[in-house]
Amino acid sequence: MQTHPVRPATTYAEAIRSVDPRKATGKPHTLWVAFAKMDEGRGMLDSAREVFRRATQVDFSVDEPPCGKLWCFYADLMETHGGLDATLAVYEKTHDLGLATPLLVLNAGRQALVFLR
Repeated sequence: MQTHPVRPATTYAEAIRSVDPRKATGKPHTLWVAFAKMDEGRGMLDSAREVFRRATQVDFSVDEPPCGKLWCFYADLMETHGGLDATLAVYEKTHDLGLATPLLVLNAGRQALVFLR
């Protein structure tokens, strides 16, 4: 059974509006990731980028480490569907925020080499 494409998007948007990530238990960042992944799967890449951009502005609780995960997914989306400048900008921002992991640094270097070839 197929659902109308607007319904899941509306549900995610309502969930994101209604959940206070600072008070939520569990992993509220997964709402954002699932929303963006859904858009990516439907070929709505601009919308997926916008969801991740907005997600990176959310004030998640200090106890939960979702920011790194969000930025990793965002970087993955940009690697797959973005240009060199946009992809490297995401990697640069992870570094500026102190979220860069060795794997992200290696991926950034790899992306730069791929685009330069």
